[in-house]
Amino acid sequence: VIVPPSTMPTWISELEKGAPSVRVVSYKGTPAQRKNAQAEIRQGNFQVLLTTYEYIIKDRPLLSKIKWLHMIIDEGHRMKNTQSRLSLTLTQHYSSRYPPTLYIEHD
Repeated sequence: VIVPPSTMPTWISELEKGAPSVRVVSYKGTPAQRKNAQAEIRQGNFQVLLTTYEYIIKDRPLLSKIKWLHMIIDEGHRMKNTQSRLSLTLTQHYSSRYPPTLYIEHD
C-alpha cells in the first residue's frame, strides 16, 4: 500500500483495528529503520507493506525486485499524470500480478 506520509498513521491504525492478524511492515524512517524493515522484506515476513511515495521511488532498487500480488495507491489521482515521477517509477520498474488499485476516498 503506497500512501502519502500524512496518511501513514491512519493506515497503520486502520490495519491494526480491521486486520489485527495481518503482518504489516511499515517501511519508513531513517536509513537504519528501513534497513531493519528490509531484512523482514527479504525474508518475506509480511503480508502487507505500507510505505510512502518517497520510498517507492528512493528505495526502488530493493522494492522493485519483489513480485507484488497487489499494489494499492492511496490518493490514486496522482497517477493520472502519467509523466509524474511516481507514475513513471511504478509503471517502468514495478510489477504486480493484478493492475494497481487506485484508492481515492470520497467525502
